[in-house]
Amino acid sequence: MRFIALFIFGCLCLSAQTIRKLDGSKITTQEAETYARKVLTEANVTGAQIAIVNNGRLVWSMAHGQRQLNPDLPMTKETTTWAASITKGVFGAYVMQLVERGEFNLDTPIAKQLKKPLNQYPVYSESAADLVNDPNWQLVTPRMALNHTTGFVNLVFFAPDKKLHLQFKPGARYSYSGEALNLLQFLIEEQKGRPLDQLMHDSIFAPLRMTHTAIAFRK
Repeated sequence: MRFIALFIFGCLCLSAQTIRKLDGSKITTQEAETYARKVLTEANVTGAQIAIVNNGRLVWSMAHGQRQLNPDLPMTKETTTWAASITKGVFGAYVMQLVERGEFNLDTPIAKQLKKPLNQYPVYSESAADLVNDPNWQLVTPRMALNHTTGFVNLVFFAPDKKLHLQFKPGARYSYSGEALNLLQFLIEEQKGRPLDQLMHDSIFAPLRMTHTAIAFRK
């Protein structure tokens, strides 16, 4: 089963029925829908949502296929879907809000911002058992977590021993790591004393009236 949530950003919109593409050319919303449904059908995509934004304004959206099979339930433009790693960019925006307010430091190592060694927190008691003995752990900063240069693998369960290890000296090069962002989330939740979904709701989603958007799924 395949589901796609696609967001296309353009520059300007001349009318409600016209979409300006990134190369400056224009297509009608009907042309966009015809093309989208053709591609999605040929690719056997079970369900999809598409939204096109020009100059910060939603100019067209559509839903395709099913959101569930057996029993079949239609995908609609109001269906709540899993955003997966799209959330990383939104989380990054929240972190920068904290920085702008003077509530968070990007360049103080994570180890120094925690109140105790990482492996003394229950959630990291096993996975960080070896990491805390690595001198390079003391170099890992929130900025490195955000720009994917910590040296961690993408997710710890990919590691043979299911433990956190630094694959290279922090800051040396790029290597995508969701685990680093999980660690950054943990640090912020420890400092704020609240779960991330509540923090981001108050700082981003509520002010923007995004009533159907959340970090944690809520029925």
